[in-house]
Amino acid sequence: MKNVLLLTLVSFLFQCSTKNDTPPSNLIPKEKLANILTDIHQAESRVNNLAIINSDTNFFLFRKLQNQIFEKYGVDTTAYFQSYKYYLINPEDFTDIYKQVVSQLTIIYKKDSTINAKLALKKPNSVKIKTDSLAKLRADSLARKQKISTTGGLKLLNKTFKKNRLKRKLGDGKK
Repeated sequence: MKNVLLLTLVSFLFQCSTKNDTPPSNLIPKEKLANILTDIHQAESRVNNLAIINSDTNFFLFRKLQNQIFEKYGVDTTAYFQSYKYYLINPEDFTDIYKQVVSQLTIIYKKDSTINAKLALKKPNSVKIKTDSLAKLRADSLARKQKISTTGGLKLLNKTFKKNRLKRKLGDGKK
């Protein structure tokens, strides 16, 4: 029994380790697959950045974007997965493809970073202007309050003083 199990395990490992050199009939060229993978990685990033809590929604949204990418390049899912599997078994080709993917994603990232940096440089000035104008408005309103409280307070004191004096005079006259 042990020999049969050992023989089965060895044959399974041998089959897994053998390299399949015959490409599928619908093999996608390396450059085209690199472009497809670049778009797929961008789609994954977009879906992940949406911050949708439901993983099912994320999955279906990604599948929808993936199908649109396949339509864009005129590829069906079978050709994509067979080509991916073939290149995965051939590490030299797979490495070449992913070097292109990383290169393209780096270019896209740098372009996005440059745009974001330009936007970030514009934002602090506009925010500073808003905070400066708010600070000026607060200072103006504080000055107005102080002016009103000092002049208004004096006027109110004078009025009450005059009323009290008048009351005393009128009160004294009645007696």
